[in-house]
Amino acid sequence: MRRLLGVIVALFLALSLLTSAAFTVPQNETALIFRMGKLQRTIITPGLHFKLPGPLQQVVLIDRRLRLLELETSQQFVAQDKTALMANAYVRWRVANPDKYYQSLDSDLAALQNRLRQGLVEALSEEISTRAARDVLGAGQEAVAAGLRNRMKTLADASGVEIVEARIRQAGYGDEVREAVLGRMRDRLVADAAQLRMDGETEVARIRDEGVHESGQITAIGYRDAEKIRGDGAAAAAEIYSRAYSQDPDFYRFYRGIETFSSTFGRERDTLVIDSNSDFFRFLKSPVPTQVK
Repeated sequence: MRRLLGVIVALFLALSLLTSAAFTVPQNETALIFRMGKLQRTIITPGLHFKLPGPLQQVVLIDRRLRLLELETSQQFVAQDKTALMANAYVRWRVANPDKYYQSLDSDLAALQNRLRQGLVEALSEEISTRAARDVLGAGQEAVAAGLRNRMKTLADASGVEIVEARIRQAGYGDEVREAVLGRMRDRLVADAAQLRMDGETEVARIRDEGVHESGQITAIGYRDAEKIRGDGAAAAAEIYSRAYSQDPDFYRFYRGIETFSSTFGRERDTLVIDSNSDFFRFLKSPVPTQVK
């Protein structure tokens, strides 16, 4: 019985030692094996591994996944041309040297993030201060990103991390500069509108003058053609009258007299005094001509 009890105790102790000696390394993590505070080995292969039971050896797992750190709010920086800019940036990093990372910060992630955040602000300030505002806001952002990575490399290497990417997330003019730029834009738009209005009024006046000129020309041509037609008509009428007079002079004189009297009387109350021996009086008295025998 005592022998069986001893076997059971031995198996229990062995199982306990085996359990404390076995550990699992997850994907994207690194295991650091320490003994008496000194690093014994580093394991990057995921899966089941073994160590000496504690407290002979301890295991520390370090996450090697890509992390994002960004400035919480935009901050003001001064460019090389003394222009105030509001900028925000971010950095992507990961642990490259787990041993240095653990030893330098005692695996305090919050402390590392604070150091990286402060380093990012300083690097961003230095990069913007060496460039003109138009380069920071325009095509020069790739150069700014490269400069941020290079400036943060020293800090990152000392902490055992790698800077994978560092970029400006957002950048723009400060409030004072923005108001000044908007004011210049408004003035420019007002000046352009005034110029367009002036050009439009000039064009309207030109078109109006051309219309008056063309109208005068058309009127003159019409008057000339009308006078020509009137002259031609008068000539034709004179010729017709001449032929009529040559054929029957008496009738022609009589007809011309009728036309004269017709043009003379235009109202019902007009009064005419004529000789009772005149042909017109005789015509009014007896419209039917007397047969000559």
